[in-house]
Amino acid sequence: MSLLESFERLLKGKTLVIGDLIIDEFLFGNPSRISREAPVLILEEKNREFRPGGAANAAYNIASISRQTKLLAISGKSKSWENLSSLLANRGVDISDILLEGTNNNLKTRVIAGSNQVVDQQIVRIDKKYNSEIKEEFRDEIFNRFSTYLPEVGALLLSDYGYGLLNQSLIERIIEKASAFDIPVVVDSRNQLRKFKNATIATPNLEEASQFWGSPIRTENDLEEAGNYILKELNSRYLLITRGAEGMTLFDQDGFRTVPVANRVEVFDVTGAGDTVSAVITLALAADIPILDGVKLANYAAGEVVKKPGVASVSPEEIKEAISYE
Repeated sequence: MSLLESFERLLKGKTLVIGDLIIDEFLFGNPSRISREAPVLILEEKNREFRPGGAANAAYNIASISRQTKLLAISGKSKSWENLSSLLANRGVDISDILLEGTNNNLKTRVIAGSNQVVDQQIVRIDKKYNSEIKEEFRDEIFNRFSTYLPEVGALLLSDYGYGLLNQSLIERIIEKASAFDIPVVVDSRNQLRKFKNATIATPNLEEASQFWGSPIRTENDLEEAGNYILKELNSRYLLITRGAEGMTLFDQDGFRTVPVANRVEVFDVTGAGDTVSAVITLALAADIPILDGVKLANYAAGEVVKKPGVASVSPEEIKEAISYE
């Protein structure tokens, strides 16, 4: 089966995403003058944009390729959520089972300064966490909704940004239940990868893999030793370490293989590239595509995303064109 044939199968995968929902707000302004109150810029606001972040971005990425994905998460009932929910629904993400509690959201506000003569630059980021307690009854409800929907999906993505939804108990229950249905589980965890044992595949970047291993990964020997160690510790079938300009390295019980960067170009912004990789791997497993083909497709997709500013997604046409070009 050619890679293009694998890609056509990729479009048919049906998936489920569970994790920390984040709303990315971008505030754009023109610098006008220095404030008399403090030595800081005064910006004249041009516009604001809301974009999906965290698990929402992973689901958005999947829906940009295959419109058969469902997102399970907790969100507050706020104006920010209204803006985000419209984006997700318009992209084709099923958000009907989002658990709405309270009025707080995980919000990252980026202030961007620029003008016609000056390149846009981020000058500050303000983070606001969902500060309502995530009660066990909320996690139980997420698990119940997950259990109801699970038989209909081909693969599951756990998107963990450390905002509290995926605790040890919920992680174990979800992976055990998915395993009972023989549903592949993809793990993308920023802060607590050690808790995600017995999944199908984890997708840490080089920094996250180094933290897990306990030492910086600098050489190919380091990479091999660290990858095998993480694979064994997690008891997963596969491990995919994303390495930026060095491509991606896939580990399994038979060894490892590095897939070089596809269509190497100047990188504009790596924000959200990890979400793109985990999204495509999830779609590949849902469509029963050979794992190495899935990694290659994820590689092409990430190569397109890093050409774009901010948290971005990639279309099927862009991936297909990238494959055909090479």
